[in-house]
Amino acid sequence: MIGAICFGAAFGLPFMAWGVVLIVDRERSWQRKLRNARAGEIPRRSPGWDRRQIGLGLLLMLFGAVVFALLLGFNLWAQGISPAAPM
Repeated sequence: MIGAICFGAAFGLPFMAWGVVLIVDRERSWQRKLRNARAGEIPRRSPGWDRRQIGLGLLLMLFGAVVFALLLGFNLWAQGISPAAPM
């Protein structure tokens, strides 16, 4: 049981954490975008950029939750159909 939870968490939680960071820490993402801008080109931060960051963060959180649930369900299913270990 705990192995199934750990396996699902190992793949699902990083995506969920990345999504939270994109939503909460948009200023750091904007600073990185400014540093990576081409010389002479100054990008303008718009409300659309913020909405895209929030949307991407929500999609990553949803993807992480789905991955977590699917891997947890598959591992619990696989444990249920596998034969018992000999004693």
